[in-house]
Amino acid sequence: MHKDMGKNRLFLLTILLFGLGWDSASAQDTLEVSSNQNGWVQYHTKTDSNAHVFTLYGDGTFGQQYDPGHKFPPQAGGYITESYFVKAYDTNLPPPKRVFTGSVGSGSSQSNPVIKMSGQADLYSSWATAYGYENFFIIAFSNTDSSSAVNGCIELYYNSNEISPDTSDILVYNSWVKNRNLILDSVGSFNRKLSWEFTGLDKDEVRYVYVPATVLIRPGKSLSLRTTYKVNCTGSGSSQNSSFLSRRFPHDPNFKIVNRSCLKPHMPEESLEYTIGFFNDGNDFAHHVFLMDTLPPLLDPNSFALLDYEFQPNWNLIGHKLQLDFMGIFLPGTHQTIPEMYSYEDAFSYVKFKICTQPFLPNQTTILNTAAITFDTQPAFITAPAVVSTWDECTEFFPCNTGLRGSSQPFFSPMEPAILISPNPISEKLLLTIDFHAEVAPVFELNLLDFSGKVLENWKQTAPQGGLYQRHFSLPELPAGMYIMQLKSAQGLYHQKFVKL
Repeated sequence: MHKDMGKNRLFLLTILLFGLGWDSASAQDTLEVSSNQNGWVQYHTKTDSNAHVFTLYGDGTFGQQYDPGHKFPPQAGGYITESYFVKAYDTNLPPPKRVFTGSVGSGSSQSNPVIKMSGQADLYSSWATAYGYENFFIIAFSNTDSSSAVNGCIELYYNSNEISPDTSDILVYNSWVKNRNLILDSVGSFNRKLSWEFTGLDKDEVRYVYVPATVLIRPGKSLSLRTTYKVNCTGSGSSQNSSFLSRRFPHDPNFKIVNRSCLKPHMPEESLEYTIGFFNDGNDFAHHVFLMDTLPPLLDPNSFALLDYEFQPNWNLIGHKLQLDFMGIFLPGTHQTIPEMYSYEDAFSYVKFKICTQPFLPNQTTILNTAAITFDTQPAFITAPAVVSTWDECTEFFPCNTGLRGSSQPFFSPMEPAILISPNPISEKLLLTIDFHAEVAPVFELNLLDFSGKVLENWKQTAPQGGLYQRHFSLPELPAGMYIMQLKSAQGLYHQKFVKL
């Protein structure tokens, strides 16, 4: 996503994923019409606080508010609206909750709080793609250039080994498109293309096509799609390559996954790629996000390399303790209504890194670890374990790239101190580790600050021989909240944030 997974909005076609399924949902998930007046229909939802709500209105548009409202075109027969309540870490996809609006009149001056197009095309996702589950890929397109209505084509490119569309169940509302065509030959780097024609697309009008498709790639890997908008079905049009990370469950908001399911035993070092994903399901922006990952001894920390991210983190790695700080990320929450409602992809971010195993691991050796994810002053989320094991039957072997070693440095000068607080968050005690990387001036200061910058404690310390300093601090009387450990030394002024539970 760092380059093409949902944050770059220019000339994209909206592909929005939401799950289908028929397992029973919680009885407390309800959708009802609370008012229907002058064409404006207001709904009320009741749901578990961990559920993510996606609403498909009966006229083919969609929104993600918890108590949505919608201005329908007048229709005496009314509309059927569906809401999907997706639970965090739930392996079951819910059935839609349906409600009938009754007859819809005209005269409303309300505006629709649905996701708005910001150009000819955009890319959103209601929640995560998941291996083995069917999702609707929703293509949205808009005429933002011509003051008069235009005709043209919409195209979806994909690979048949990554998704399997159900072409018999594609949903099209209001005669938005026609003359669907499926091309099975290779088109560039893709081997499939679905295309449709459209006519009479008015200025600023938005239309949608819903394509159900099952994800075929395993967790930890990405599927690729391309969408193209062509006026008059000529020329190259406006295209964008997009990718979606496959996960374990349809709504897996905070996770750590690995791109391999097995390793060959008794072999030299092998390369692994880990992805840590984090999701703000709250009512406001997350200003800062902190990740702590204790790498198991079966991995070689000297081979660590940062591969991809949406928001550049500060990070350091001392021993097997990896810490990544996303300071000032301002990650929006899906429950926000001000300044606007945000989609799943808006509220999600991730970081990906590569690391090598230790050499010659025995058969049936399991490498297992989790990550701790902290949003501002909230309690840490501990992810489900990322698991990969050695098996004689494993046919894959990806040797560790020796050029990887030393190729990725923390985002501070190698001569600046690296500060690590463990654990983070803390309950009463913390271990502070400072690697000065060299001999330093014999005396330095540590200040404990609250989040406003007020100094709570001060310690004068003596730097050890070799430049590696460690000290345990006991802080049982410290109230819960976010704090800053400040280092003053001859090398400068440095900070490390931590959370007290």
